[in-house]
Amino acid sequence: MFANKLKLTAAAAALALAGVAGSAQAAPIDPGSGFAIGAGLTGSIANQFDFLTNTNGVLAVSTSGSYAGLLTIGSVKDIPSFTSFAPITAFLDFGGGLTVDLNSITSVTHTSGSTGTATKVTGGATCNIPGRDPTTCSVILTGNNNPAGTSPTVSGSVSVGGTAVPEPASAALLGGALLGLGAIRRRKQQQR
Repeated sequence: MFANKLKLTAAAAALALAGVAGSAQAAPIDPGSGFAIGAGLTGSIANQFDFLTNTNGVLAVSTSGSYAGLLTIGSVKDIPSFTSFAPITAFLDFGGGLTVDLNSITSVTHTSGSTGTATKVTGGATCNIPGRDPTTCSVILTGNNNPAGTSPTVSGSVSVGGTAVPEPASAALLGGALLGLGAIRRRKQQQR
C-alpha cells in the first residue's frame, strides 16, 4: 500500500513539474553564437558613431551557431554619444525579430597610427532570435577614420559567451525523479 501511494505521489509530482517545464520559455541562444558586421560612418568618431545610412546600412558576415544562415543586411541606429550613453533598443535589426539591443558601453579606446585613427567601443547587449530566450551578449565595434578622401568605416562583432545553464524546471524534474528512485530502492531494501 505504501509503494502504491509512493508511486502515485511520484507520478503527480512528475506531471506537475512537466507542466512547469512546458510553460517555460524557449532555450537561450547557443553559447559561442555570433556574427561580424561592417558599415559606413560619417563625421568624427571621437565621441559618437553616426552611421552613413541607417536603413540597410549594416552587413552581417561570418555568422555562427544560432545565427548561422539567418542574417544578411539590416539596419543600425546611431550611437549619439559614448559618454552620455542611453540604451538603444533594436540597435541592430535584421528583420523578423532578429535584433540586438545595446544596453551599455563598458569601454571606449582611441588609437592613432599611420593609417588613421580608430575608436574601439565595447558594450553589453541583449541578443534576440525568435523562438529563443533573449540572451546576454557582447558587442565590439571599431570605427576607423581612414586616410583623407575616404569615409570612415566601422567593423565589429556580436557574440554570445558563457555556457548553457539548464532551466530550473528541468533540474527540478530530474531531482524529483532521482529522489523517487532513491525512495523506491530504499523501500525495497527495507522489505528484504
